[in-house]
Amino acid sequence: MSCGSAVGDTFEAPVLAASPDPAIKAAARGEGGRFEGLDALRAVAATCIVLYHTILLNALALPAWSTEVIYRLGLAVPLFYMLSAFSLSIGYYGKLQNRAALVQYGVRRFLRIAPLFYGLLPVWLTVMWVKFDQAPQFLPIIANVTFLFGFMPGLHESIAWAGWSIGVEMIFYALLPLIFLVARDWRSSLALYGASIIAAIAFQKAIGHATSYAFMNIITQLPHFMTGLVAFHVYRSGVLSKLKDAHYVLLAIGLAIWPLMAVLKLGHLTVWGVDVEQYGIGLAFPFIVLSQVLSPDKVLVNRFSVFLGQRSFGIYLLHPLMILLAMPLVQAASAAHGSKIAAPEGFLVVMLLVTAAASISYRLIEVPCMNLGRTQRPDGSATLARASF
Repeated sequence: MSCGSAVGDTFEAPVLAASPDPAIKAAARGEGGRFEGLDALRAVAATCIVLYHTILLNALALPAWSTEVIYRLGLAVPLFYMLSAFSLSIGYYGKLQNRAALVQYGVRRFLRIAPLFYGLLPVWLTVMWVKFDQAPQFLPIIANVTFLFGFMPGLHESIAWAGWSIGVEMIFYALLPLIFLVARDWRSSLALYGASIIAAIAFQKAIGHATSYAFMNIITQLPHFMTGLVAFHVYRSGVLSKLKDAHYVLLAIGLAIWPLMAVLKLGHLTVWGVDVEQYGIGLAFPFIVLSQVLSPDKVLVNRFSVFLGQRSFGIYLLHPLMILLAMPLVQAASAAHGSKIAAPEGFLVVMLLVTAAASISYRLIEVPCMNLGRTQRPDGSATLARASF
């Protein structure tokens, strides 16, 4: 069993020193040159996922008018993936041109994702055995340890609930150096985005929609990553500096896409019989992300949102466990007061639990492993340790 409409977190924090372009360096914000607008957007995406799964896993019945809104909370997927590609491009574009750089890139990516994921595998194996009477099996364990489950329909959802997106993210990490060879500017990135859309639709058409694998695979999700590449190249081209009030224009366009889709009745839009609404929703995110990179909004970007964004990986991986832990309380609240009360109460309880747990994992597991990734180079030389990538 796994959480279906979750997303692979970006787990990146682009920093000043990693920027390939002077214009990007000048736009960095916050401590250590972090793009705090990106951290805040990670917090928004993680919060949406927690709310979505709190309602879904507790089977809370909500008013019909809210059903469509709740369903779309699970489509924070495009935002997480778009942020991932944008952040990785800032850190690595033009820098993966030799074997030593590729090795260091692979080591850092592995140390960013694997330690917490590996730490949770025995926890979930125990939970599944004790609570759901599902004994551990050899093949799923090997698939998860090697991160090959993203290629294996039936095992793709991972042992760790919501872990399917980690498999997709790992595949994208492996593909990124090759993508960089093709996506060299915004035009070639846009062409690659178009090709990825066609491939995604054709793939889903070919395998049908009978299983969750139609959604939870790298081909279906690649267009979301590619929007991040397009946004990155638009940003580094300097064209936005020529646009008056670019921040407000980009934000307005991004926010206008969703109501425009509603007015045009594009919900559950299909092409060749394939639901492509997720790609329509995803078109808003490059505009919103670029607006927050250019000039972070004070309402969105604050100490709390940045705090949550920095811990978004832990929040993402740990929140299903916290939902199970809080489930008796949420179910009791639902029985006593109804789902309208239980949903916000349960969400707040889960957020408190997962924020505390993610803060612990961030300090004890994530930061030490990120610092290890930064200090270890293939040539044996050292770099200054930093708390995030």
